[in-house]
Amino acid sequence: MAEPYVQVEVFENWARMEFFHPKGNSLPSFLLSKMKNEIQELSNTEIKVLYLQSVGKHFCAGASFDELLEITNLKEAEAFFSGFAELIAAMNEAKFLVFISQQGSAVGGGVGLLAGADYVIASEKGRAKLSELSIGIGPFAIQPALENKMGIHWYSMALNPKAWYSARESMDIGLIDEIVDQDALEDTMKKKIEEFCGYSWSAISALKEVRNKPNRTLMLEGAKRSASLLLMEEAQRFLNEFRRGE
Repeated sequence: MAEPYVQVEVFENWARMEFFHPKGNSLPSFLLSKMKNEIQELSNTEIKVLYLQSVGKHFCAGASFDELLEITNLKEAEAFFSGFAELIAAMNEAKFLVFISQQGSAVGGGVGLLAGADYVIASEKGRAKLSELSIGIGPFAIQPALENKMGIHWYSMALNPKAWYSARESMDIGLIDEIVDQDALEDTMKKKIEEFCGYSWSAISALKEVRNKPNRTLMLEGAKRSASLLLMEEAQRFLNEFRRGE
C-alpha cells in the first residue's frame, strides 16, 4: 500500500500542494499539521496562488477514522478535531489565494477544506457529505468555514448525514464555484491560475485581507464541542458498533 504524503512544488508565482492517503485521502493529524506548516512557510514567499489538490478517485474522506477510534481522553479528542480548524485558519490567514480542484467525493473535514478555499473547481464527479451526525458528533470545528461559504445551507447538509450533494447542488448552495468535465479539470485549473497570476499581487493580498473569514477562535471552540460529544455514551456506542462491523 502506498504511503501517505504531502508534496509541495513552488513555481515562479504560484505553488502546488498535493496530498495523498491510501484510505480515501483521509487526513490524520500528522498530515494536517504538515499541510498547515507548509502553508505558513509559503506565506513567506510572494506566490499569488496555492493550488491544493489530492490524487486518486476521492478528494478527501475527512479526518482519519483509524485515529478517531484510538482516542481515549478529552485532550486527545480536542487535538484531533483541532487539526482541520488549524489548517483552514492557515488557508485563510495566508496572503495568497487558495484554489482547490475537487475530482471526487468530499466528506466531513474534506467539505471544510472546500469551504475554506477561495475558489473551487469541481468535476461532475465531485460530491459532498457532512456525515458527522451519523456517529454522534457534529461538524463544529469546521462550522464557521461552512457557514461563511454556504450560509444556513450548512445546517441542512449537517442534518442529512447520509445524503450526498452533487456538484451541481454544491454549487447552488455556494460550496463550489465552477463545474467542468473530469477530463478538463486540470487544464481549467491551470488556466485559472495563469489568469490570476497576471493580476496585481498587492490587489490579491488586499482582497484576501478584507474577505470575510471563518473565525479561528470559534473553530477551535467548535473542536472542543465535538471532542466533548465524542466521549459521551451515545457517540461511543456508535463507534463500538463500527468497530464490531470492521
